[in-house]
Amino acid sequence: HEIMENAIDAIVVMGQDGRISYLNGAAERMFGYERYEMLGRPVATLMPEQYRQAHERGVQRYIKTGQPGIMGRVTLVDGLRRGGETFPLELSISASRAGDQFAFTGILRDVTERRRTEESLAERELQMRQAQKLDAVGTLAGGIAHDFNNLMTAILGFSAFLLQNLKPDDPNRADVL
Repeated sequence: HEIMENAIDAIVVMGQDGRISYLNGAAERMFGYERYEMLGRPVATLMPEQYRQAHERGVQRYIKTGQPGIMGRVTLVDGLRRGGETFPLELSISASRAGDQFAFTGILRDVTERRRTEESLAERELQMRQAQKLDAVGTLAGGIAHDFNNLMTAILGFSAFLLQNLKPDDPNRADVL
């Protein structure tokens, strides 16, 4: 019991009736409820509305068929804090049985900071790709300008050479200027 109480991750245990029979201190802090407020309440209180029916179906399917659904693996879901704020969670569920009664233990980890870090990295990566594209366009434009400058130098040189060989009254002189 002391190990569960001191765990970093939230631990929530519910019976097959869907009601919370245990939650540790990390779960209290994560969801914003005192333990006494949550014991005996539906675990669905801790999840946004859109997950509640799928949760109920999954529990009933497991009880009837033993099909694990999301049990035995880590799943990303959203949790619901006391104040109505949703937040991302990694959830791992295991089931145990005593006679004909099941208990389900959920281990939950708040991944809000990880998600922020991932989004920040993705944004920086996008900015870096944009900067690389701009750099490539700048290099291309510089190369084109350099080539154009080389062509203009040749044209101006040949024009100066032609002007030296044309007399001031030559009618072709205006075309060279």
